[in-house]
Amino acid sequence: MDILPYQPRIAFTRTQRVRSMLQTPISLPQTSSTNFNQQNQGQNQSNIQFKRNRQLRNSFSELPGFQLKNYQFQGTLGKGQFAKVYKAQRKSDGLIVAIKVYEKCFLNMMRKQNIQREINILNQLEHTNIIKLIEVVDNLRGINLIMEYGGDENLRDLSNRSESNIKQIIRQMIRALNYLQSKQIIHRDLKLDNVLINNGVVKIIDFGFAVQTDGNKLSVFCGTPNYMAPELLLKIVCYSYEVDMWALGIILYHLIAIAYPFKGKNEQELYTCIKQGFYQRPQSISELGFQFLDKLLTNNPKKRITAKEALLHKWLIEPMIKYYD
Repeated sequence: MDILPYQPRIAFTRTQRVRSMLQTPISLPQTSSTNFNQQNQGQNQSNIQFKRNRQLRNSFSELPGFQLKNYQFQGTLGKGQFAKVYKAQRKSDGLIVAIKVYEKCFLNMMRKQNIQREINILNQLEHTNIIKLIEVVDNLRGINLIMEYGGDENLRDLSNRSESNIKQIIRQMIRALNYLQSKQIIHRDLKLDNVLINNGVVKIIDFGFAVQTDGNKLSVFCGTPNYMAPELLLKIVCYSYEVDMWALGIILYHLIAIAYPFKGKNEQELYTCIKQGFYQRPQSISELGFQFLDKLLTNNPKKRITAKEALLHKWLIEPMIKYYD
């Protein structure tokens, strides 16, 4: 037997180990056409190796193609059109964080400017019900927004849909919107998926479409179709903070009815329905709750309730003695 020369042990990174395991050829026992047992055993080993490789590939694909040296990635929280969000742990103190990763190979100049705008806005915000930006790590591969971890669940996953619990959620959101408006900031993409809830505490996330208006009206068409306000669809009309209040109304309706108030077979039908402004009253809502909802889903933005006015509405400030579930 040949004696191989000694080779020192080489330390590999996790990425290199995974890739090495994926590239290792599958070793199958030699079989003959006359030995069915050996052939069956070889097939079983091949299946086991195939499943192991598939699991490794799935695990590997959940993590970014690069790692941040100060953080240990733990899995994917969500994926958007331009970014992916990962759960991670800071190595220095064990803090759990969410990391929003923009890979630079997918970014043009305009998108980079939008990311810088998002970072500038997040740096100004300090509110219990708004996700907090901890730091930004800009490296060769990506722009990484390190943010506080707000939990794994958003409002779409809400289990307790009693009116009293929904009211607590809406109250927190309005406080956050009132704070944003004091900073002249419009979120422009409020929806169930962009509101996290953890132990009853709400966190508004994803400020990728947010803009600071400086008091000016806007005309850029953006957002998620089901949550778009009528004035957004009427492109000849400029809009402002009122679009966030409309989106809040859509969220409130969905939390109560588990459906959207405006529907269509396609976007064109949906937009027509929104502009007409007719919707069916949810059955499981109090009279005060419906009055509040109707003030949010008012087509005329000038007559739509503001965040300050909403905080003083009877539905939010009066205890729901008659409507507890």
